[in-house]
Amino acid sequence: LKGYLLFRTGRHFDGHNLTYLCRQAVQADERFTEWLDESAALNNLYIETRYPTDLPLDLSERQVRRYLRMAEDMFAAIRKELYEGGQPHRIKR
Repeated sequence: LKGYLLFRTGRHFDGHNLTYLCRQAVQADERFTEWLDESAALNNLYIETRYPTDLPLDLSERQVRRYLRMAEDMFAAIRKELYEGGQPHRIKR
């Protein structure tokens, strides 16, 4: 998302909050509204793994596969926006 935002807006967004970054992407392209729920779910995992609590994070294989699919689908959508015909867009100056 950061790379997409840099490409679209020319601005670097600080932080790792996927929900915040996705909301910024929505401002550049409303199609990112589709990824708001996924970004929130993935963001919760990021926070939990970066700042673990005393209780273990217990995820089933099904949940892990679901989160992985979310991340892969979001990545594929962003990549599709950044790469046209398999090649990076030319940088506009």
